[in-house]
Amino acid sequence: MIGRAYGIIRTHFSPIKTETPLIHGPCLVLGSAPKPSVPVGFDEAWTFMTVNASQSSVQHWKFSPSFTIMSDQMFGDRPVNLEGKEAVKGRRTGRLILIKRGYPVSETIKKLQALNYRYDELIVIGHWERSHIAHKVLGGYVAIGMGEQKISTGIFAAIMASFLGAAPVVLSGFSFSAHGHAYNEFQRKRSHIHIDQAALFIAQKKGLPFYAADAEFSFESGLPEWKG
Repeated sequence: MIGRAYGIIRTHFSPIKTETPLIHGPCLVLGSAPKPSVPVGFDEAWTFMTVNASQSSVQHWKFSPSFTIMSDQMFGDRPVNLEGKEAVKGRRTGRLILIKRGYPVSETIKKLQALNYRYDELIVIGHWERSHIAHKVLGGYVAIGMGEQKISTGIFAAIMASFLGAAPVVLSGFSFSAHGHAYNEFQRKRSHIHIDQAALFIAQKKGLPFYAADAEFSFESGLPEWKG
């Protein structure tokens, strides 16, 4: 288990090396929870950011993601990983921001190629770089731990959008109560709930322009509902 003091030190001494282009204007961050909502006013002028396999649940929206945040943990062999890999087969994104954790990048690229998953640009960030970005945006240590101690990839995507300059950042396909993923029927238990709640509470306290796309997640998270 990573000690908190060690995690804080690693966070501050890990440089933020990503040169990802900035985002101007509103950004929709799409998580994988069931029944995602289309935000008021969402159109091609928005930046569309998906998380792991979430884009597979909204094919009918007819918008391709400009960014996808994906953890290489998705390419393991647990049932939830197999479901995620099946969901991204044959899909594409603009810039793929890959969080490197457990696999060499070259191995992950081969796995993406085997799935015919395409992207225009690959941007790799490490665990501690992610933690540093989260701290820079929130001022809190929400990504230094392991498993349930760290924020989900979805909440990190919202933080990353803010880091890149997006405003507002509207969250759709997020839930603290509904289990499962929008792209299958397996009802996998939702993870990272408590640390995700803490991160969004910090975002609110700091006055960051984070919004919920629907009334239900607005109630659960405390984020204001996006009205356009």
